Amino acid sequence: MAAAAFRPDTRPPDITQALNDVFWLMFIGIVGTIIVQNITLAIASFIDNTEPQTFPRWYGYLNLWVALLSVPGCVVVVFNDGPLAWHGVFAFYIPGAALTIWLFSTTYVLNRGIKAQQLAEAQ
Repeated sequence: MAAAAFRPDTRPPDITQALNDVFWLMFIGIVGTIIVQNITLAIASFIDNTEPQTFPRWYGYLNLWVALLSVPGCVVVVFNDGPLAWHGVFAFYIPGAALTIWLFSTTYVLNRGIKAQQLAEAQ
């Protein structure tokens, strides 16, 4: 996005638009790594037998839901308009909301896990 905004007065608008499109397609469309990450965290949550659990079971289910809700982002390169386009409900807003919930939940779970580990080491 910075490349698209850098010296916009010295290049044709078509090039700026192409750079903007490349950014959004890469930002929204490459969700495979996010899906793998969420599935891996879900598996870690389900096999965690420590007491207290570092990753609680509800966090595992949340990761599965976030992975599922991120899948429509894979098809943004196919659709130019509509709910599956890069700016559509299913490819942008729903995964964005899920990611926001996931970020706050992950912060909470990791902080709780760190505090529990520090408490265990202090004893």
